Amino acid sequence: MLRKLLTMGLLVTLVACASKSPQLVPVEPDLVGVMPLTGDGELIALTVTDSRDSDVLGSRGGAYPETALIRLKSGFETSMKSAIEGKLEEAGFSFTDAGSAITWKVMLSELTYSISEKTTLKDEVKITGAIDVEIVAGNKTFTNFYKANYSKEILNSPSDEKNVEMINGVISQLITLMLEDESLAKFL
Repeated sequence: MLRKLLTMGLLVTLVACASKSPQLVPVEPDLVGVMPLTGDGELIALTVTDSRDSDVLGSRGGAYPETALIRLKSGFETSMKSAIEGKLEEAGFSFTDAGSAITWKVMLSELTYSISEKTTLKDEVKITGAIDVEIVAGNKTFTNFYKANYSKEILNSPSDEKNVEMINGVISQLITLMLEDESLAKFL
């Protein structure tokens, strides 16, 4: 009888460990590096929107992958906008909500997360992101597309904290690619 109880307890523990919880990832871009952009107080109306088909990045895997979904925490557009504005202010630009000579639209068009088992102990995480950018200054328009990929083999499944770090790394890389784009700097 005791043996059956211990076996049952072990099975319940194993099943619980195999399941993963859903995760909401807060967006906290960490922007480092040099920007070729320089402003002279030009007013910019900046908007950041989500143009993805689905708010689900992917699944954390586990025994029930359909319930272990990863999404960005609501309001992530505001976090991205604040980070971009901070870097542009450092470069000498100013901001307004309307009536600006320059409108700058950043659209998150892709952000995906996948995890696959490489070996019994190793998983591979892949994250892909993309943003579309449209800037209108007077009668001129600049458009571009920036894409970033991240792939890493890790021991076992990543923790919540590691997922936050990896996903924010891709978002930060996307914004940095945009801000360091020399063709964008020349346009402005």
